[in-house]
Amino acid sequence: EASTVYSDLALLHAVLAASKSTCRDLLVAPFIADLEYEVIASFYGTSKDAIRMKIKRCLKEAKRIAKKL
Repeated sequence: EASTVYSDLALLHAVLAASKSTCRDLLVAPFIADLEYEVIASFYGTSKDAIRMKIKRCLKEAKRIAKKL
């Protein structure tokens, strides 16, 4: 089980490293830093809905990157 965790972390690291910096920030903020969409939206000066859509697009891109690795 520990090897699975390490391989999952390695994949996450590789996907984040291969992502654009904006997507990397948008994926880290809600899922790792546990920031709410309202806080992220305020930081970027946009709406919660716009941030949610950007994160959705970044997740789609992250999945595409992960499949290539």
